[in-house]
Amino acid sequence: MRRAKFKLSKWMLDLQERRGPNRAAVALANKLMRIRMGNHNKNEEYQPKLADTEF
Repeated sequence: MRRAKFKLSKWMLDLQERRGPNRAAVALANKLMRIRMGNHNKNEEYQPKLADTEF
């Protein structure tokens, strides 16, 4: 299993295992667009959060 540094990466890897790579890619594109639009509307920059898991 691959390790994720950021929460979004962990979410993507977990989703990919559950739903497969194609659905995960579409879900990731949707999530990134929602993050982008939310930040754009608030005039903010995206600040990724670190994953809570320890390696």
